[in-house]
Amino acid sequence: MTASQIQGRGSPLARLAWAWRHGRLWRYRHMARAGLRFVPIWFRLLFIRHQCRRSGRKLVTIVLIEHIGDIVACEPVARHIRQTHADTYIVWCIGAPYRSLIESNPNVDEIIVVGCLTEWILLKASGVAGKIVDLHPRGRSCRICDVRLKKTEGDPRINNDNYYDFGNLIGAFSRSAGLSGLENAVPRVYIPSPAMKAVDALKLPSQFLIFHARTNEIERNWSDEKWAVLLERLRDEHNIFTIEIGLSAVMTSTSPLYRSLCGQTGLMELAEVIRRATMFVGADSGPAHLANAAGTPGVIMLGHFKSFQRYLPYSGGYADGTLAKLIYGDGPATSILVAQVFTAVTDIWGQAIRNPRVAQLSA
Repeated sequence: MTASQIQGRGSPLARLAWAWRHGRLWRYRHMARAGLRFVPIWFRLLFIRHQCRRSGRKLVTIVLIEHIGDIVACEPVARHIRQTHADTYIVWCIGAPYRSLIESNPNVDEIIVVGCLTEWILLKASGVAGKIVDLHPRGRSCRICDVRLKKTEGDPRINNDNYYDFGNLIGAFSRSAGLSGLENAVPRVYIPSPAMKAVDALKLPSQFLIFHARTNEIERNWSDEKWAVLLERLRDEHNIFTIEIGLSAVMTSTSPLYRSLCGQTGLMELAEVIRRATMFVGADSGPAHLANAAGTPGVIMLGHFKSFQRYLPYSGGYADGTLAKLIYGDGPATSILVAQVFTAVTDIWGQAIRNPRVAQLSA
């Protein structure tokens, strides 16, 4: 039972009684907390809008709450707005865990952090956010409160179930926000010097392969057994040093050619580790988008995902073949063979060793 279904049960008192009987009061508690957190954010945005009016600048609020891959892929949106409207004051509304992805972006003047999508929905309804560039597709709901976002702007055909039918992430999301022509924009990641210094302290080898095996959606993942076979072959046949990243490791290797950094870095430190890597290998994930933005050659495994049998998340070098090899499965990602990945990795590794930033990878 969703919050919208609860809301269809008569008067507010009747809805509360129904929620109490069925153990659903927690959703109301989350919504109430979102309402309380919304108040100071509303005052802050109101103050920003007032300052913009005094200075003659136009307030533009970009909104994309989560996740890593979506936010990194849509980084060019802020750059596009800055380049086309230099006098704008750009605010990015984002979820707390992803704030560091935007903090160093020179095209964003201020960050508004929200606890959930419901807080943004309240801010949007309040009318204080100026010109809104809401990158969420239609039909997106708050994962905590289950409150649905309502949109009138942008392409009405694009929704949370079909967005890959309209191109890559930035192409579909920007069109859903009322922008166009950004599908080929190349993403960038802005890594601050403290993150670089922190990675210096890790004493990484000069050449290494970095891999990310477990995404936040199981159906995107390759199998742990195939990862083990691939990495063993890379070490035994090519003496390649491998570093694993992610929240949890798939490997338990004691090999001197393996190192785990799982759960040991912040987002910007992770981006810097990926930037220094000779190449990146993994499933479609946030770190894969960071690799694309950092210019790190890669091999990405993509299987069927939700209703999409073949989809392209990326723009830039991971889309046009100049920086990555995308391996598509005929079913889920687990249908991709080890031999396919091994061949692609060894080919690109050889090219990357000869030229640390490959100009053109083999098809």
